[in-house]
Amino acid sequence: MKMPSISLCGFYGYKNYGDTLMLDCLSSFLKSSGLSVSVFSDRKSDESFSYKKLDPNRSDIIALGGGGIITQNFWYIKEGLYKSLREDQKLILLNVNLTSESVPVLGLLKDKISLAVVRDRFSYDLALKFLMDESKVILASDISYIYNVKKINEGYTDSLSDKKEKKVSVCLNSYIFKDYFSNDSRQRIYAEKALIEISEFLKWMKTFNHKVQLVPSQVDTEVNDNTIHGILNGYMSGANKWIYTNEHMEQNLKNSSLIISARYHTTLFAIKNSIPFIDITHHSKNSNLLKDLGLQEFSINYWKIGLEELKKKASEAQNSDLISEISSSYGVSSREDWSKVLEKIHTLIL
Repeated sequence: MKMPSISLCGFYGYKNYGDTLMLDCLSSFLKSSGLSVSVFSDRKSDESFSYKKLDPNRSDIIALGGGGIITQNFWYIKEGLYKSLREDQKLILLNVNLTSESVPVLGLLKDKISLAVVRDRFSYDLALKFLMDESKVILASDISYIYNVKKINEGYTDSLSDKKEKKVSVCLNSYIFKDYFSNDSRQRIYAEKALIEISEFLKWMKTFNHKVQLVPSQVDTEVNDNTIHGILNGYMSGANKWIYTNEHMEQNLKNSSLIISARYHTTLFAIKNSIPFIDITHHSKNSNLLKDLGLQEFSINYWKIGLEELKKKASEAQNSDLISEISSSYGVSSREDWSKVLEKIHTLIL
């Protein structure tokens, strides 16, 4: 009997830690569901086929995910590939968050979507508004919260018994700090100010013998996280460690005493591992995550970054038990939610 097949369609192959992590976890999850998995992106890579060379609509199930890709700029939508779906094929949204930019896409696909697995309450409500069927919408954590596919021989373990070091890990986001190079003087000046404020905070932390390491999530494009970390490194007169690759993110982050994160998956990693964090919030996917978990107090809006506020947030994070409490309870509910996803996918296969 032929194994049921699924095409996993996303923005893969761009050396982005979050995308690669989702791909690893989703692929393993889907394979464990008894599916043959093919991965598609808008360019060929070691991780994926290019939709330009191989039709993603070749499988029984087409999964769009994960992350914030459900917009009109997503290649599967932009190229109109959904128009050639057969009636016997199933279209699902998998491990995604939805925003106002998703509304036109939901309008196009509402009669085609068999299942939407979303990462936050706002996305759940928006999906339900269009699909109008609670059995088609599941609210679940990001798949990476419960699924570890790293191997012990790669130097990674889920153990939390490792002693925390006096180490501040910084994971900035080139997407927002690219304003440093903007032609708009207001945006450029503010991005520079924000980086200076962060650098002053890190210098302050170093006076208490904290080591500072810079850890990039995205390293593929011309202006990437290392570009921004390089500017920050100059302002703070040198970090203790500057890591240029994202290949061993978990290993590099796990013993941190504080994570300064402007990336969704590094914030999620901090929560999962009960590590104090400050989320530099600039996107609804981060704000909705923290809102759903009741962790908004550890967020600083990008447009309000300041030295004193950073000091305050760091103190609150490092002296709070809330992150540990949420980490445990969220892990239990997340496993239950993904069990529901597994059952639903099996139903679609049958």
